[in-house]
Amino acid sequence: MHFLAQLISKLIFCVGVMITVVSCVLGSALGSGVGRGPFMGIALMILGAVLWNKTSTKVCTGCGGRVGYLARKCRHCGENLVI
Repeated sequence: MHFLAQLISKLIFCVGVMITVVSCVLGSALGSGVGRGPFMGIALMILGAVLWNKTSTKVCTGCGGRVGYLARKCRHCGENLVI
């Protein structure tokens, strides 16, 4: 499940990048304004980055359990994870 959540967040981010680039290129090639495309793409990139951060984990040095990336203490063994 964890791998799937990270994959989905990467895909959302990549789609956001593609929407932003394509809409900017088309807007400048057609001579029209930028439009709403880049804003939608940037919103998707932000959503993908937030989801990636929420699903990131690391391995505890004490017990080998997986804990949140920003965790300061292991929830399994109580090991201090801050260096």
